[in-house]
Amino acid sequence: MKLGGAAALAALVPGAVLAANAPPRLFVFDSRYPASREAAERWRSRGTALLDPRGRDLGQAWRQEIKHALDNGGALAGLTPWSDRLVCEMMGRDHGLKLRATESANPLYGWYLI
Repeated sequence: MKLGGAAALAALVPGAVLAANAPPRLFVFDSRYPASREAAERWRSRGTALLDPRGRDLGQAWRQEIKHALDNGGALAGLTPWSDRLVCEMMGRDHGLKLRATESANPLYGWYLI
């Protein structure tokens, strides 16, 4: 069965992160999109913490939850609109993280920072 668009991206993001041997400490998702929710649930089942910026200001989360999740190193991944990916990429630079992978299926971007 061939997956298209966001469904294919939702399947790809966890695989890309696992292939890098660095499961994320935190996965950022957007509950408005089924593909993003599905990817989040797959990560939750593997023990990864989740963050939905719809319920928490992303800038504040970088100073609190995300900072604490990454205190001992690790990766951050997400399946979000470009705006959330951009905020995470920019804030991640301040924490020494670099964008290592990104895929897009409008309107979502799968990304990985380490």
